Amino acid sequence: MRGPVQEVFKAIVDVVNALQKSTGGSCVSTVNNPDILLGQGTVGAEMMEQMRARGSELDIIIAPCGSGGLLAGLALAFHGYPTKVFGVEPSKGDADDARRGRLQKRRIDRVELSTIADGLRCPVGKAVWEVIKRPEHVEDV
Repeated sequence: MRGPVQEVFKAIVDVVNALQKSTGGSCVSTVNNPDILLGQGTVGAEMMEQMRARGSELDIIIAPCGSGGLLAGLALAFHGYPTKVFGVEPSKGDADDARRGRLQKRRIDRVELSTIADGLRCPVGKAVWEVIKRPEHVEDV
């Protein structure tokens, strides 16, 4: 990582690590913790509930990819239903790491992109990649 944004990110990580050490606390990853992933899937459950209340279903869901948590959570929530889940990400620079990863059949673990959009600078997390890479969960990115 390089540049002012990466320096700030590193400083934040250093503070979090120091707090963990001094308090004995935990740091919960938003993309590598199964409980958080399931929690993000509750968005899908709410969507289903609202559509059923209207007597309807969703044909497709188009979700931003970013680090992958929301997309993977939605994919798990709608697995086994006729709703198709798609991920979207910009094609600029390295921001399309999920798409490239699916094409290369491997998780892309580095994103080098100069942007203020924090969610675009994070690679897809390891745990969520296991969901996003599977076409039976995510139709396409």
